[in-house]
Amino acid sequence: MKKTSLSGIGISVGITVRDDKGIVDTIGSILHQLRLPDEMVVVDAFSTDGTKEAIEETISYYDYLKIPFIFIQKDGNIAVGRNEIIDRSSCEYVAMTDSDCIIDYKWLYELEQSVMQDRTIDVVGGSAGVFGDSVISDIKEHNPAFVDVNGVKIDYAHQTRNVLLKKDTIKKVGGFNPDYVLFEDMDIMYRIAKSGGNIVYNPKARIYHKNSANIERYMVKTLNNAIWSAKFAMDHPDTFGGESTVGKMVGKALVEGLTGVMMVIAGTLIDKSDISNPVERLFHGLTGIIEGVIDELTFPIDQKSRLMQMLKSLIDR
Repeated sequence: MKKTSLSGIGISVGITVRDDKGIVDTIGSILHQLRLPDEMVVVDAFSTDGTKEAIEETISYYDYLKIPFIFIQKDGNIAVGRNEIIDRSSCEYVAMTDSDCIIDYKWLYELEQSVMQDRTIDVVGGSAGVFGDSVISDIKEHNPAFVDVNGVKIDYAHQTRNVLLKKDTIKKVGGFNPDYVLFEDMDIMYRIAKSGGNIVYNPKARIYHKNSANIERYMVKTLNNAIWSAKFAMDHPDTFGGESTVGKMVGKALVEGLTGVMMVIAGTLIDKSDISNPVERLFHGLTGIIEGVIDELTFPIDQKSRLMQMLKSLIDR
């Protein structure tokens, strides 16, 4: 039996996590909402850095709220974790966010208000800000991408870091596709849109997403996004609008990454121990950066090995 709240709908909040103890701040921000969740579901992909213990301690701390808290450990990627949340939740709707997000105190209230105004809604997407290095700021981080459904242009580009989903709708379209390491949210939103789902945007439902720790991590994240967005574009060629978004992301990362490249150049030219051939040393320094990026990318081991071999053969030439 599905749970409902006094307001008329029941909302579970689901989070997937792996090796991110910052999730305790995410949970804390969710449990200080104007509208509290009716249930929380956290799926941990077998963290090894103390995240599991930190979550259990946090659950114990908030026991006084008497909110049902389901904590599961399950191996797999984000899509697998999202499906586990859907399977374990007992409410009619599931709100999802990520373990590196802080939630605005009116988040759940605003998501719920959208549905209360129109009970035919299948998805409510919200806006995102950024935080990090003592900065928290609002930005419009919703870059629309569209698909044509029976002559109607539908904006499906809502990320699972900030979304409310009707559980029956997710089940109807077959759940999240575990073949996607990233862009699993875009894939399912696309399938909901194509099935005739009612998708809306409420910018008042805000979350704040943690900035990448450094340029290297930002570039790795951006490259991963580009790789998986390419798979998405190949799987769903009738979508449009997404390519320019990915292009802007990559362009921004490359501009910021120039700082790192200049540091390599400076280090090469200033080092007096081997000034005879700075160009060759610069080349090896830059290939080292590429090697590091390949090592960090979310590729299967066999693909990583092939890429590393290709890079080594280029260097040896």
